[in-house]
Amino acid sequence: MSAATRERLARMLADGPIDLAEANLLICAEAGDGLDMASELAHVEGLAQLAREGGVVPVLRDQGFTGATEDYDDPDHSRLDRLLATRRGMPITLATLALAVAARVGAPMAGIGMPGHFIVADTGGAEPVYIDPFGGWRRLDLADCAALVERTSGLPFQPAFLDPVPPRAILARTLLNLRGSYLRRRRLDAALWTVEVGMIVAPDDAELVVGSVVLLTGAGRYEEAEAAATAFLAARPGDPAASAIEAQLQTLGDLRRRMN
Repeated sequence: MSAATRERLARMLADGPIDLAEANLLICAEAGDGLDMASELAHVEGLAQLAREGGVVPVLRDQGFTGATEDYDDPDHSRLDRLLATRRGMPITLATLALAVAARVGAPMAGIGMPGHFIVADTGGAEPVYIDPFGGWRRLDLADCAALVERTSGLPFQPAFLDPVPPRAILARTLLNLRGSYLRRRRLDAALWTVEVGMIVAPDDAELVVGSVVLLTGAGRYEEAEAAATAFLAARPGDPAASAIEAQLQTLGDLRRRMN
């Protein structure tokens, strides 16, 4: 992702409206695969054209977009460009595509960020209709939603889990998924860019600063880590995350002393 691309994402987030397809593709550009933004957006527009006649869910289902049940944790499954290419993705990636297509055709649809499993809701009727893109685009009743939450997260169901979430929160959760996937593969440089972009999406999230300092340290970029930690402590000395940042600064100091 170039500085210009990051600036485009920041400008969209600041000024709105947020196009989930474009925002996700701007994140995907960070992976360095030479993504063709115009071509990818044209693909989404093509799906929207079909959905104007056939409906969002029927079109995406009939086009073969489905859950990636094998290699579920592969980072590619959190990327919209890869979903468009393979038609297989994570729950939140499939939901992102559905929401992006729905927005283009004026269909009322909301993202539902349940713990452990992201779904969408058709909000065009008197009551929302919950749909699981990952699970074959099937409709869910409240009992189904509760079972999904308990199976995927181990948490007891709460009605608040069905509250719609805004686009910015969807992007933040996508980046969190990517970061976890990269860290489990010890791809520290890739995990670092998810943190850096995450700070564009959620600038007030102190845990992202902690993550950036830790990852910069792990990558041997000690001066950058120290600069980020020092700047955070100067700007937000009373933040609850300050103690973790101070501990990381101590670690940095120990590493520098060993080097000398």
